[in-house]
Amino acid sequence: MAGPDIDGLGIAILRSSDAARQRCDEYRSRIAGLLDGGLPSGLSSHEYEKNIRMLIRYADLQATRVALWLDGPVDLLVYVTRNFLEWSLWCKFVGAAPENIEALMNDSKADVVDLIKLNPMFSPALYSSLFSVHENTVTQTVALERLWETTSQLLQSFEDDEGRLPKTTQLAKLRNEHDNWVFKECSKLLHPTAMSMLMLPNATEADLEQRRVFFRSVALHFANLGLDALLAMQA
Repeated sequence: MAGPDIDGLGIAILRSSDAARQRCDEYRSRIAGLLDGGLPSGLSSHEYEKNIRMLIRYADLQATRVALWLDGPVDLLVYVTRNFLEWSLWCKFVGAAPENIEALMNDSKADVVDLIKLNPMFSPALYSSLFSVHENTVTQTVALERLWETTSQLLQSFEDDEGRLPKTTQLAKLRNEHDNWVFKECSKLLHPTAMSMLMLPNATEADLEQRRVFFRSVALHFANLGLDALLAMQA
């Protein structure tokens, strides 16, 4: 299976690793310039600047991964491509109004809260369903009870300050037809069922390279779309 055809979609096709690596370097240099004080003047004095800078740093991390995985396993490039797709959607959402960055931060906080709630070390009910409480020493039991009490107080305090923070932004609603196509292409190569596509016995190195060309090209395409959306932001 070769990579999908992207000719005619306005995507710069990076057929060689050197060209892709150069594009990554140029992109990271652009980000460095922004973080060093090159943000639009209205945005740089905005109350949401700190979080928007964090959003930009995330792009630098993903661009670094594109450069590292240019010639690597296809599914790693797929992973970073989907990250850049979703990142670009957040950038468009934030670019429409700087205060929308709060929705991103709320979603991030909700994820952190969920990680705590779903960790058995922080939940007596989950812990008892996975481990035998009776095998703990007295010291371990006391330590766990203190941990559970502290965690419960922390989560309650957080909810008192922030509310229950349900995820409010549905990124799927922000995707257009091309976004949906790329999202599906990525999704089909990130799940266990992808083994039928990633482990084809007759796949040649040329087939794999064509897929790499597709995903590294599309990843950096969305990287630029997102950054352009932020730079066009009306403060």
